Amino acid sequence: MELNCVDLLQKTITAFNVNVAVLQKDGSNLQIIDNGFRMRLFEDYDYNTIYEFLKLWTKPCTLIRFFDEFKLTYIFLHIPEEFMNEDSSPFMVIGPFSDMRIPFEEIHQIMQKNNIPDQSFMDMSAFYASIPVISNINTFECTILNLASGLFGQDYRIVYFPEYNIPSHDISGKMKKLRENPELASASIEERYYVENQMLDAVSAGDYNRAHSCHQKFITYYIHPRTDNILRNTQNFSIILNTLCRKAAEQAGIHPLYIDELSTKFAILINKTYSIRELNAISNDIIHKYCLLVKNHALKGYSPVTKEIISYIDFHYMEELNLN
Repeated sequence: MELNCVDLLQKTITAFNVNVAVLQKDGSNLQIIDNGFRMRLFEDYDYNTIYEFLKLWTKPCTLIRFFDEFKLTYIFLHIPEEFMNEDSSPFMVIGPFSDMRIPFEEIHQIMQKNNIPDQSFMDMSAFYASIPVISNINTFECTILNLASGLFGQDYRIVYFPEYNIPSHDISGKMKKLRENPELASASIEERYYVENQMLDAVSAGDYNRAHSCHQKFITYYIHPRTDNILRNTQNFSIILNTLCRKAAEQAGIHPLYIDELSTKFAILINKTYSIRELNAISNDIIHKYCLLVKNHALKGYSPVTKEIISYIDFHYMEELNLN
């Protein structure tokens, strides 16, 4: 099987819970650069400003780290022509992300600097809460740099555009009339629920690759903690994931006995685990095992009689069976 270098690079970056996309030549997906943030915040925002910036500064064998006016970080990477699809541009966009969870006081400062009124604070806070945090951006950057160099067979170099030295062709755009009701919070929540439903649909279909990809996207969204205990919060989210996947398996027509056995196993394991890293691994395993369960035992679409026959054989295969 031929190695798809662009796809491998994207999957590796997604594992860090950071958005990554290759822009289309016709500009049809430009808003994916910032998840539509500027489009929801400003009226008539022109994303072609960003596209022009990329064409001006993202040259072959370059990787740009960009720090924007909202204190968010992006990485722009140039894809060699021989690795591009017919409809794609040479620009891969990674981000936005941050090296820390931005505190409320700093959000206020960012809003003042960008002339955003105080009544939009809750919406802005919800947006920043959904931004992935990369605690060590230098390590993340080096990973992308080395992987791109190896996959594309070229020596990539890094170009920086820090906030104090943004070129005249920045990505802030010329049309910056603020919308009366930006609805950033509701949009972020809607996106999270949409991705959650996509993940559950994938589990119901037994499609692990799609379910895993959706799960990696889903965990980039910030969900307000239920308690002050970080470990307990992680356990709670793992329990919720187990419950959601249980319902997804039920939708696939899995016999309740199979579902209950797997669900109970994970419930016990979650409550016995006291490491956040191990709980994150369990969450990935939950997605994997439920997809396998669906793949091996799904009965959706069969008649009730056929389901009963298959289930009986499954649970009595060690006994002597007859046509009755």
